[in-house]
Amino acid sequence: MIDDAGELLASRVVRSFDHCEDPRLKAIMCSLAEHLHSFLRDVRPTDAEWSKAIEFLVSVGQFTNDERREAVLLCDVLGASAQVVALNGPTGDVTPPTVTGPYVIGDSPEVPVGGVLPLTDGEPCWVEGVVTDPQGRPIRGARLEIWEADDYRRESAHYGNERAAPRAHVVTGPSGRYAFWGSVPTPLAVPQDGPVGRMLAALGRPAERAPHVRLRVRAQHFRTVVTHIFVAGHPLLDEDCVFGVHEGLAKEFDRHPSDAPTPDGRRLDGPWSRVRFDVVLAPAGATRLESPSDLSISPVVATDEKSS
Repeated sequence: MIDDAGELLASRVVRSFDHCEDPRLKAIMCSLAEHLHSFLRDVRPTDAEWSKAIEFLVSVGQFTNDERREAVLLCDVLGASAQVVALNGPTGDVTPPTVTGPYVIGDSPEVPVGGVLPLTDGEPCWVEGVVTDPQGRPIRGARLEIWEADDYRRESAHYGNERAAPRAHVVTGPSGRYAFWGSVPTPLAVPQDGPVGRMLAALGRPAERAPHVRLRVRAQHFRTVVTHIFVAGHPLLDEDCVFGVHEGLAKEFDRHPSDAPTPDGRRLDGPWSRVRFDVVLAPAGATRLESPSDLSISPVVATDEKSS
């Protein structure tokens, strides 16, 4: 029987998990139920609003496919992805991780150290650095997967099969060094053709990300990190729509005239930029949190409506 006391109902839902044999799952579900019921009592949705919310969630699932994960985009723009990254980030003086994004980038072509990303447009940019462990020792064989927006403000997956924006991967040698020619990053509009884009429009929120080069760095015995190189001083740093900017990831992109010598002796027809971004990988297993199985959540469930 459903009673009129909302908090009593929440208590009954929480008690329904009493026989769950997985303590972590039970803790998560109890906390979820308590926070969900608290939210509903706070906003008091109408039947029409509740139906619209269900339709929105269904549309998020329907808009997801093998390359586009609309649910990830929803978590991104609500800051949930950034929160989970922060909670699970590695400890110590290592490269900060940030959000992965809604697209699954498959196999990419390999370019040699110092090579050019395929299909690079816009102003050329030389990106370089070393991959090391926290003690400064170079990591050989680290794989850096690179993808970025081009002058059309799109990432590779935005184009479909007929065109792809710059993406590739580079593997470090004995010195841990990497380098490649890409393009100076431009602001990137997150996908607006789905339910999350329509939500942002209804909220009057901007749908742009601060310009960045995106990296995913992997190496044996180390934690994989997804990170970005942001353009220091850009006005969108404080308005990044997925809350992915970390202070340590904003770097100066030094601009040079066309007649300035390039790092590899390449001749260019126009100005070019240069940025250095060193990557420090955390050892495998290093995290801010203990093992989730060791964590517990103790929701506070009121038993009297007057106690709220």
